[in-house]
Amino acid sequence: MTGKGEDVEALLSDPKRAMLHMAVPLFVTYLISRLQSFIDGIWCSGLGPDPLSAISISAPAFRIIVSLGIAIGVGASASIARYIGAGDKRSADRTASQALAVALVAAVAAIPAMLLASGPIISMSGAGHNEGLAMDYVLPYILCSVPLVFNGLVVGLMRAEGAARKSMVVSASASVINMALDPAMIYGLDMGITGAAWATCISYMITTVVGLSLYARGSMYVSPSVRGFRFEPALLRDMTVMTVPVALESILSCLVIAPEQGLVASCGGAEGLVVYVNSFSFVDLATIPSMALMSALIPVVSAQLGQKAPEKVSESLRYSMKLVLGAGIAFGAVLFLFADQLVSLYTYSEAMAPLHDEMAFALRIYSVVPVLNGVMKLGTSMLQAMRKAVMSTAIMFGRELMFILFFWFASRASMGAIYWSLDAVNLIMMSVVLLVLYVVMREYRSKASQGASI
Repeated sequence: MTGKGEDVEALLSDPKRAMLHMAVPLFVTYLISRLQSFIDGIWCSGLGPDPLSAISISAPAFRIIVSLGIAIGVGASASIARYIGAGDKRSADRTASQALAVALVAAVAAIPAMLLASGPIISMSGAGHNEGLAMDYVLPYILCSVPLVFNGLVVGLMRAEGAARKSMVVSASASVINMALDPAMIYGLDMGITGAAWATCISYMITTVVGLSLYARGSMYVSPSVRGFRFEPALLRDMTVMTVPVALESILSCLVIAPEQGLVASCGGAEGLVVYVNSFSFVDLATIPSMALMSALIPVVSAQLGQKAPEKVSESLRYSMKLVLGAGIAFGAVLFLFADQLVSLYTYSEAMAPLHDEMAFALRIYSVVPVLNGVMKLGTSMLQAMRKAVMSTAIMFGRELMFILFFWFASRASMGAIYWSLDAVNLIMMSVVLLVLYVVMREYRSKASQGASI
């Protein structure tokens, strides 16, 4: 594992080295995390379609909690990386302290808010007779909001200083612990899907404590402190330029997922929802390289903005886009060619076997998504790094509203129409993001040539 000085040096180095230094550990992190979610689904599929449907239905409520920590981590990461790039360690340290306090307030506030909101969100997702199961699954996450939010923040703080390998260890450890606890709690203790939720929460608790202890021991470059702490409006404003839009984007996206899933359920019932969600889990695996690159891009470009190095910013974007396109095409081909074999992992039980052909059909239609979604998400990450987070949020929220509109029409036709609608919306929004990004980058290069900063 690299030292804290080496991590910062790599973050501030040439674009290709900086991107690979961040993206490779992030790829491992996301791979293990996605495999954990994937294996969760496989374990729970043995319980039958209803429990698996309940997990899908409750996902929006769970994601809201996790998204709070991720959003605060993204905002803090961008600010801290920019300060590091500018050589201002004191502001980086103080921003980290502000982020810890904001995360604590947000996590505590999330508990009563989500206790009130989860029921309506789950009902809107098309719960039907599965509402009780869905609430059983989401309740542990609500009660454990503090470690869930802090986990996202700690990982974000580590990435801000280029410590992607340390963040990989923290995130990967949570996933490994989760995978070990899943069968014991789901089947061994006969807790069903509630056991799956508690397994995730326990793993987050353990790794959050480990991550925070690295900062308490002074093992990281950034040194947050609680001594004499007070909220500093200037630092909070700088951090929330990204945190608020990203949090709003995440929460709105989670809320909009509920009516989307409700429309799917209205067309295909609980089994249709299982097909729609779980066949897409393979797409989630295929987009891991894109996720790693978009997460790496934010601290890398933020640091380059602090360095006032426009040529590095442009090179980071070009290099990342080439990698995203290559990976998207390769993994999309795998999804299309091996759809039947892949979905067999979900349809091994007698209860799930009748869904095999429909899941393979859906997966083949989804096979273009790794390219479309990868390019779109990389573009929105670049907008966030360029401090255009409000613009990114507006685009992504527009995407979710477009999903609802397309799904509303498609749900009156067939499940196949819904699958194709997903491709169509991603294609349209990828085109929009590329157009907006072109305009933003042209404006940035013009300002940089005149010596102005963003």
